[in-house]
Amino acid sequence: MANFRRKNTSSQRHAGQPDGQQQLLTALGLTPEANPLAPARRARRTFEETVQLLELFLHR
Repeated sequence: MANFRRKNTSSQRHAGQPDGQQQLLTALGLTPEANPLAPARRARRTFEETVQLLELFLHR
């Protein structure tokens, strides 16, 4: 049986020590907080809005 080397996963890295890729992205200012392409968080639809949508759907 062949020996397969496992790739290091984030859980195997030492906590609190970012890897080289993360350090590079941070140095370039490419953090999740600075990502302009991150999807905007929408507020959830209220129950009343859901009822209105369902009524409109039923009456079309």
